[in-house]
Amino acid sequence: MSAPKPAAGAQFLALPTPPQRLTPAQLFTALGEKHMPTDQQEKVITAPLKPTLVVAGAGSGKTATMSARVTYLVASGQVDPSQVLGLTFTRKATHELRERIENRLGQLYRYPGWTASSTRSNAAAQVSGGLSTADSSSAAGGIGAASSSQDQDLTAVAGEATVATYNSFAGALVREWGLEVGLETDTAVLTPASSWQIMYELMENWGQEFEEPFSSLDSATELALQVANSLNENLLSVDEARELMADLGQNLKDLRSVRGAAKAIDAKSLPAMTKRIQVLDLVERYIDYKRENSLVDFGDQVALACRIVTDERVGPRVIAQYRDRFKAVLLDEFQDTSVAQTILLSSLFAGCGVVAVGDPNQAIYGWRGASSAALGQFHRHFSNGAGPVLQLSTAWRNDPQILQAANRISDPLRASGQVKVEKLVKRPGVGDERGKVWAARVQDGLAEAELIAKFLAQRWSPSKSMAVLCRTRSQFTPIVAALIERGIPVEVVGLGGLLDVPEVADVRALMSVALDPTSADRLMRLIDLVGIDAADLDVVWSFARELVNARANTGQSSAEPLLAEALSEIVVNFGAFEAFCKKYACALSPAGLYQAKRLGRILQEANGAANLELVDFISWAERALGLDVEAAARVDVNEVGARALAALRAQATSFKSQNPEAGAQVFLGWLNAAQDQERGLELPEVEPAPGAVQVLTVHASKGLEWDIVVVPGLVEANFPSYRSRPKEDYTVLANSWITQVSEFPHTLRRDYDSLPPCPFIGLSPQAGKDAILAAGEEYRSELGKWEVAEERRLAYVAYTRARSQLLLTTSHYAALSKTPKMTSRFLKELERSQMVQFLADDERDDDLSNRALDQSSVSVWPHQLDALAGLEEPGVADAPGQAVLGKQAGLSLRLRAAALVSAAGGCQGAGSEEALQIPEGLAPQLDDWWRQARLLLQERQIRQENGQEIVLPSHLAATAMAKVGKEDFIMSLRRPLPPPPSKAARLGTAFHEEMSQRLNSEGTLLSLAEAGSDRLSPADRKQVNDWLDNVAELEILQGYSPYATEIDQEIRLAGFNVRCRIDAVFKAVEKGRAQWLIVDWKTGGQRVRVDQLSLYVHAWAASQNVDISQVRAAYVYVQDGHVDELRPRQIIGLDVFKERLETLRAQH
Repeated sequence: MSAPKPAAGAQFLALPTPPQRLTPAQLFTALGEKHMPTDQQEKVITAPLKPTLVVAGAGSGKTATMSARVTYLVASGQVDPSQVLGLTFTRKATHELRERIENRLGQLYRYPGWTASSTRSNAAAQVSGGLSTADSSSAAGGIGAASSSQDQDLTAVAGEATVATYNSFAGALVREWGLEVGLETDTAVLTPASSWQIMYELMENWGQEFEEPFSSLDSATELALQVANSLNENLLSVDEARELMADLGQNLKDLRSVRGAAKAIDAKSLPAMTKRIQVLDLVERYIDYKRENSLVDFGDQVALACRIVTDERVGPRVIAQYRDRFKAVLLDEFQDTSVAQTILLSSLFAGCGVVAVGDPNQAIYGWRGASSAALGQFHRHFSNGAGPVLQLSTAWRNDPQILQAANRISDPLRASGQVKVEKLVKRPGVGDERGKVWAARVQDGLAEAELIAKFLAQRWSPSKSMAVLCRTRSQFTPIVAALIERGIPVEVVGLGGLLDVPEVADVRALMSVALDPTSADRLMRLIDLVGIDAADLDVVWSFARELVNARANTGQSSAEPLLAEALSEIVVNFGAFEAFCKKYACALSPAGLYQAKRLGRILQEANGAANLELVDFISWAERALGLDVEAAARVDVNEVGARALAALRAQATSFKSQNPEAGAQVFLGWLNAAQDQERGLELPEVEPAPGAVQVLTVHASKGLEWDIVVVPGLVEANFPSYRSRPKEDYTVLANSWITQVSEFPHTLRRDYDSLPPCPFIGLSPQAGKDAILAAGEEYRSELGKWEVAEERRLAYVAYTRARSQLLLTTSHYAALSKTPKMTSRFLKELERSQMVQFLADDERDDDLSNRALDQSSVSVWPHQLDALAGLEEPGVADAPGQAVLGKQAGLSLRLRAAALVSAAGGCQGAGSEEALQIPEGLAPQLDDWWRQARLLLQERQIRQENGQEIVLPSHLAATAMAKVGKEDFIMSLRRPLPPPPSKAARLGTAFHEEMSQRLNSEGTLLSLAEAGSDRLSPADRKQVNDWLDNVAELEILQGYSPYATEIDQEIRLAGFNVRCRIDAVFKAVEKGRAQWLIVDWKTGGQRVRVDQLSLYVHAWAASQNVDISQVRAAYVYVQDGHVDELRPRQIIGLDVFKERLETLRAQH
């Protein structure tokens, strides 16, 4: 369904003139389309302007079909482009849909003889049954009329289609109509990080005891935000929720009180309900805080918009305006809409030309408020219960063998669904045997990771895209390690994956202990990192107890012993430690004492470092642990640690810009929440390194595709994921919301009628024990089926991400399990249907242990010294026979290895293995280590002598091009440093985010005068608002509409990828041709040369396949509204930039 431009001189097919009906095939042929629409696509494209549901399977070309529908509606005169509204969920999807629509309309605009009025005449004629005059060939230059001249002007349609995200559409409605119902419209939209900070601080300052205590501030904050979002999604007030939850909790308590019936309702149900009720007061305070500070979050936007459209006085006027404005409405991914979104959209457009597109089998976002019943209830909301349901079932993405597996997995979903979903069918011209579904069943998770790495290594090439899709992030570590071991580039996607990288985990551990010495789990990671063994740790722990006892004996308040305190005390008061050792006749080994002092000094310094700015605190932690040197010395192809540390600093910078007043404790809490929520927080999308295998969760894979996909961990209770013990018959009993406090009670949800009915509602204690027990058993069974169906949708999404090859793996002993696990039903079903070919199918060997258990206490990083694992450590034992075993020695083993390497280097060519006392077989490895060490030392010497040794990056920012070759540029490459924090930078970031927020994805819905502010002080708010006022009515923007913001474009020059970060792009259409305007906002007062904009012009022109003459660019200085436009004669050619980079490469 691509949209190529007609070739020059092509013979255009004359389109039919009224009263004949224009068909999609005729339109596609006329416009030079390569592929004709299928019968299913044609039905969707030509569907009347009335509520229509389109069930579009995975990879069925729904975006291409929707853009073709818009073109058809415009070409046939049924709508003007300005009367088209398209809504999607993400910025990426918004950009793609808008681009598809504009490309197709661009073809129509260029069609000889086409004018805007011609289609309107065509439509009028179709309605009346014929033309009002006999001269059909000349009537208003009809779309089928022969062109009198190829050079005649092409008239563009007035206005453009509006494409927006669901939330930005709701936000625009609130800003336009909010004052009518007493709402504040000059508001800023909170980012998730900002919402987290506000709720965290409210919780921290709450000052009240909870009846049911929380494990941490983080968990309480997380629950409060979840409840707040759920209230918005289900249009509930705090008071309504409090009353309903109290009644529900009392009902469960009464039923449990019946003698013998308690096990029908899990005992955890009452504490879970109490915790939800507890945070409602906090949620109420959060709502008040947002109102007092003119703030809204994403959930507020939809809820407030619903309030407006349902208002008896204002609602009818709003509805009339939107129905008059938008005649054709496209609702993308409708299965992911919440109840509130459905109510908003049906209030506005019920009975109108709405086409909702979605796939109930891909409804995987129920955890964030989406209702899987949205598609099945579409016509109930939009057309009084009846209406057409069309299908798109041709899979253009997947090969037939993969389709067969996907169809098999989704069979139960189709059988029980509320709406008919046809099986996916292969695309035309493809043989049935194309594609491959592999499987493997091995002993344990490590063997599974090794097999995956081998499988991908055998098929790897830079041109192939590959991904490993995990059900949970806990599966990442062994898989990433196995890929790295084989030298395969790997990219861990998502913030949660970033936090699992060992270097990042080490930094978080040190920061956490610095802020909270009671963080025992984090401290144990540091103890393991430096290499304090178990015997030495016992001595330190005894010293910690002694410190507590000493305080108690002197009348001071005592507390639990703290290892962190003891380690610090060894440094600051070594005499006291020596006295303790003498008193109890104990001692640390020399290696243990060295490491205890080292860690103690780090913890001492941490007290002061905790007061640094956030990014500086992180950098200090890296240096204190030696991670900066260690990561820089890594020579493998992945450099995962170095990139992960850089990504952590970037996350901290972003968090701090959004929350200037937040400290490190809030940031760490936010990271903890991101890690605890397996689905993670949304991150900016980044392109993987060429040839890199992407490792991510299945939830994060939605909307993506790869040539080869691996789905590991297919064991019951992992995938599908559930909490109960797996049964041989694969039945599942689940408690769901009854005990899981993070899940909103089903009985309070607006889509409750689509969920398993709760038998406890209306059941009184008088019903008796047997009735209550039966109800509990039945409900747990129904909840189990519901949870498995949710997981089945997730499996369907995972399987349909693969284009040509799919590998499904399982193991007998998964993760850290000590007992064997059952193979997942999602693999067993395919196995029974003979749809998979096994690469390995190992019998379970109960005599073999789960190797992951043996490795669970060993650090993955820094480098393992497996070759030295059995060595005794001469010189560190206190007495003969007290040598420290290698597996316990930690860093002492690395010191031993260093000594051996030094010996190997000092005796090269003269010594022997025997003379050096080097264990048999270890000499080659030591020689290799020595060569690496010698190279590193030589590089350091060259660096010290010349001061110019650098490693050229593969990517450069366009902003750096003006500095290429200069001394400060070279220095920045040698040791990149983050910019120092400053008020100007913070205000600049706030301005850019607010401009992006209001312009992005909103088309013509907003004027340039509308904006908000984040959590700024009154003085800072005034400053930003003044800047916004200065650019509100820029002359250069006249005639242009917002197109996109914060866009990354890359252009390849002299072997470098030069990345252009474009602030904003605006678009105008003149005589059928797109005209582009790039704007770079400058919040500083110093004028900048416009040369940099040349790269932006070249990059954008290349991305749109247009000449640079169609692209303008300008700096806008927001302090005074000054505009500095790049004139055509000032544009620097790409050859100049290329020459600069070639010179740089030649010199370094």
